[in-house]
Amino acid sequence: MRKPLSWFERLVLWSFFLLCVCYASLSMLLPPWITRQLTQWFGQAVTVDRVTLKPPLSVVLSGVRVSMDHPQTQLRAERIVVVPSWCSWPRRTWWLASLNIERPYLQFQRFADGTVSWPHLSVFESSSAAPMLSSPTAWKVALQTLRVTEGTIMFVDQQPAQPFRGAVTELSLVGGPFEWPLTSAQRSLAIQARLVGVRQRAASVFCSGW
Repeated sequence: MRKPLSWFERLVLWSFFLLCVCYASLSMLLPPWITRQLTQWFGQAVTVDRVTLKPPLSVVLSGVRVSMDHPQTQLRAERIVVVPSWCSWPRRTWWLASLNIERPYLQFQRFADGTVSWPHLSVFESSSAAPMLSSPTAWKVALQTLRVTEGTIMFVDQQPAQPFRGAVTELSLVGGPFEWPLTSAQRSLAIQARLVGVRQRAASVFCSGW
C-alpha cells in the first residue's frame, strides 16, 4: 500500500498546480493586453504575431509591426524580449532589467513636395504623450538596459532631381538607464552601425558616451 502524502508534499503539489494555472492564465490574457497597451503608448495600431512567456517571467514578442498613416513608412521588429525586474503598485512603476529589440526596421521618406513621411509616435512626443503615461495616476517604466541588434533605418529622398536612397544598417545599440515618461537624467549609450549611401558606398560609424 502506497504511503499517504505528507503535508509538505501536498503543499508542494498544490503550489505547483497553482503556478501552472497562473502561467496558463497569463498565457491567455497577456497577448491581447500587451497589444492594447502598445497601441495606447504608440498612438498607432500595433500587431504582434506571437506573445510567449519564458520562465520565470520574461515576455517575448515576435513579429511586431506598427501601422503607419503612409504606406512608405514602416516600423517593425522581428523579436522583442522584455525581462522584468520588479513592480510597485504604490509607486505605480515597472522596473525592467532589460529590453532587447532584435532586427528592428524603420523606413521613411521625403517626397518631391518636401513633406516627410516620418512616423509620429505618441510615446516619444512629450507634449502629447500617451494618456496612460502623462496622467498623474499613470504607470511609469524604468528600464535598466536597452539593447538593439541588427537594426536598419532606410531613408528615401525624392525631392532632388536624382532621388537619393540611404540606409543605416547593422545597427547595434546598448544604453541605459531610461525612463518613460522621458526625463533629463544622464544615461550611457554606445552605438555602432554601417552607413550606406550613393552607389552602395559604405562607412562604419561608432559612438559612445553619456
